[in-house]
Amino acid sequence: MIRSLRLLLVALGLAALATITPRVANLNAALPARVRSGDRVHWMPQEIAALVRVLQAEGAARADAAELAQIVHSETCALHLDPLYALALIKIESNFRANAVSKRGAIGLLQVQPGVARTIARRSTRRAVCAEHLRDPQTNVAVGLRYLRHLERQFPDRATALAAYNLGPTSVRRRLARGKPIPRTYSDRVLAAYRALAETTVIPANAAPSPSS
Repeated sequence: MIRSLRLLLVALGLAALATITPRVANLNAALPARVRSGDRVHWMPQEIAALVRVLQAEGAARADAAELAQIVHSETCALHLDPLYALALIKIESNFRANAVSKRGAIGLLQVQPGVARTIARRSTRRAVCAEHLRDPQTNVAVGLRYLRHLERQFPDRATALAAYNLGPTSVRRRLARGKPIPRTYSDRVLAAYRALAETTVIPANAAPSPSS
């Protein structure tokens, strides 16, 4: 499954994302060399198994949970993000629905706008990503989390970066320049979801600091 996802990314012009290798704390984190489609539902490192349990508690079928857990684990390791933070963002953005589309055209698990995806993809691979590509969970999570990291480098704290993810960075910069308060409703929801997950879930050997509120 992972190999097929990586081949799909290459076909979609996201070769750089397809070659990302997870940075993990234990030697069992890589899938067996000859794993067949579906085998990873029964074999996975403890970190991914914990994420699967979170997703199943949210109502995901086991096969879907295993796929998304593997994706989130890989991408958050590459970006040095807490996987529970990524799951909290996905929960608020789409309630874990890969086919979600907003009235404003945001697509997928992390509700990525096609224009944002094109910008992030150009920086990563210098190739465009179209709206249809964002329906693929691997591509959507890879692009969405890179966009989040991009915003975290631009803004002073995580709550402000989350506001920029929701409202757009231009809107947030204007508010900051004019001394206006930054709306916190969205960031508070994400951070509350993160805290709720962190209080009930242990990710073995993969601890990360809590986000600033």
